Amino acid sequence: MAFKVILKPDKRGIERLRELSESIILTEHDRKGPLLRELGRTNVKQVRRSFASRGVTTGAPWEPWSPGYAAWRARNALGNRMMILTGTLKNKFTAVSHGDHIRRFIAPFTYQFGALDEVAFKHQNPTGLLPKRSVIDKTAADHKEFRSTLLDFYIKRVRQVLVEGGRGGGFVEGRP
Repeated sequence: MAFKVILKPDKRGIERLRELSESIILTEHDRKGPLLRELGRTNVKQVRRSFASRGVTTGAPWEPWSPGYAAWRARNALGNRMMILTGTLKNKFTAVSHGDHIRRFIAPFTYQFGALDEVAFKHQNPTGLLPKRSVIDKTAADHKEFRSTLLDFYIKRVRQVLVEGGRGGGFVEGRP
């Protein structure tokens, strides 16, 4: 005996599924707004670690001061915090409200972080006078942290879409 199966598409269900799947896509607004802020927070954490570790966390530990510069700092009671004379440079990299802080999105999916600062530029791209002391170089672990931030952001986005779109049926918090 043969059975004949007739499938009748549920147009309302198909349309709802299409709307939900389109809602999960990260829009340019998402990428240049909330995602940029989340990735920026991750970058600031990494930069703070760089200052605290004297560059060790960037994969390129900072060279010690020259004896002459160390003596000058001691004579002027400027402390021993490397790359921090007045705190302005560090603030440019870690305070998103600072006018010289850089946190930007470039479509389709590029992010830039840093600061406008001549001394930092000279340490990042040394020409002989200043040694390389980067606060923004990224290691494989830093890149992994960025990917984790992106994944966490996307998971929150999917949950938000499913909860909002799940009213009246569908999946909410993993339950049918």
